[in-house]
Amino acid sequence: MQNSTPAIQSFAKKARIALYFLVGLSVLGWVMPEFLGIGDIDITVTDEEISVTNPDIQTGSQDGDFDELEIPAWFDIFMILSTLLIVILWLMIIFQIDRLFAAFQKGELFTSLTARRISNIGWIMLGTAIISSLQEIIDSILFEDLIMAAGENVPDGMSALMTSASIDYPILIGALAITVIARVMKTAADLQEEMNSVI
Repeated sequence: MQNSTPAIQSFAKKARIALYFLVGLSVLGWVMPEFLGIGDIDITVTDEEISVTNPDIQTGSQDGDFDELEIPAWFDIFMILSTLLIVILWLMIIFQIDRLFAAFQKGELFTSLTARRISNIGWIMLGTAIISSLQEIIDSILFEDLIMAAGENVPDGMSALMTSASIDYPILIGALAITVIARVMKTAADLQEEMNSVI
């Protein structure tokens, strides 16, 4: 165990540097489009430029115009608040990961604090995935309503398919796995403390 600790400390240091790099890359991805003026591009889609390739979709009245349909105000408010909450949760995850790697750098492996940090990461990721999936589901439902309001027919089973595809399964499964690992780490930490007290 003692022989493997320096290797873990070295790996944790590299992982922490990679974490900072990814965070910096994400910030650049948000900031650079504003400086380059990419965010000011207005994309307009017309009916003539869209071809329906799904034979199950029956075209309804051609008088339906998406431009005349208004997105409900509650949807905009929900998307803004939920997106803000997701950003805050991801910042919390980044903070927890940074503190976790910092503990590994110090050689603090099987401790109650380490297990708690891993558990926090798992539960926060789970909350993020749920909110993100809820965003996609509501967006899919609203999109379906707009299609119907424009005079188009929605194929049977499309709602269930879009809802199922909207759920962020990889993050949900990963978050659950992390919480289980955290529980195992907590048990290992308790055993380590018992051994240290006996010695």
